[in-house]
This record gives sequence, structure tokens and C-alpha cells, in this order.
Amino acid sequence: MTDRFAAADLLLDTIPTFTNPRSEEMNTRIARDGDAIVTYTQAQRATGDMFGWAAEALLPFVDFEHARPLLFAGTTQEDWDEQYPPDQRTAEDVRAEAMRYLEFAVGKVTDHRGLSAERSIIKLRALLWLLGLDDAIASMDAAEYTNYGAPKLKVVAEALDAPWPDDSRLARMAAGLPCGESDYECGCGR
Repeated sequence: MTDRFAAADLLLDTIPTFTNPRSEEMNTRIARDGDAIVTYTQAQRATGDMFGWAAEALLPFVDFEHARPLLFAGTTQEDWDEQYPPDQRTAEDVRAEAMRYLEFAVGKVTDHRGLSAERSIIKLRALLWLLGLDDAIASMDAAEYTNYGAPKLKVVAEALDAPWPDDSRLARMAAGLPCGESDYECGCGR
């Protein structure tokens, strides 16, 4: 999965560990502009995001002019701004969406939902990129995609200062171990 993202991360330096750079500026200003967001979504699409999951995560935080080439014909600025109000395009809004989506993603991982878990990883990675958390992305990319991406989700939780559920199965999965369910072939460890 790491190779798929290489083309989209032209500015990404590989950093082996993650440290969370919390600041007031991160809470108010999105780290990427509209041109960068469109370029990123197009690069993701060209390198394997055939369903457009990165774009689905990022476009609500883009103004109409930048989003227009990626929208259905006939979508108006009024429609766009009603669905995605301009005053709800701050870094704090992005972080809140990432927190909501992380909770959803953890459920997909613990339920062993392969495609939904992969979608979650792609969308959360895009939201971290939008926040400018390149070191977290590097840590995410370095983590194995095993156990439905649980190790990668753990990195996302750390980047967002999100609580990690107290679930022994999830802890094992995030450590790269099978969840511990032996009654059936669950797919962990592959």
C-alpha cells in the first residue's frame, strides 16, 4: 500500500517516528490550499485510489472553484456552499472529521471489514495530509498494513491525540498480532 502513495507525496520527508506538533495555528488554518488539494486527489486517483476515497475526504474542505472539476455537472456554488459551508473549512473542522472517522474506522478494523478498513486508512491519511501532519503520514506509511490496518490507525490516533479504545483484541491487532480469536479464520496477521 505504501507504493500507491509515493507519487502524491512529493513534499513528504520520510521521518521514522511521529511527534505531535499541537499549536493554535494548526487548529485554525488548513495546511494545504485548494490547488494542492486538487493535485493530491488527482495523484491519489492516478496511483491507485480508483474509488476516489481521498477526494471524498478532502473535497468538503475546498472552495467551489477548486472542487468544480471534480463535481457532477450542474452543481452550483450555492449547492456546494450549502452542503459544505465556507466557515466550516478550518483545521479544527478537519480534525473533528478525522476524529469522527477514526471512531468509525476502529469499528471496521475490529469487525475485520477489509475493504471498509482500507477505505478508512486512505481517508484518514488524506485528512492528516490536509492538516500538514507529514511526520504522522511518514509513520503511517512505515507501519505495516496488517490486521486490517490497525497499526496505521494507532498512528492516526496518536497524531490526533485521540483516545485509543481499551480493547485487548484491538491492542493485539495494532501490535501486528492476530486478534486472538481462534474460533474461525479471521484474517489477522495477513
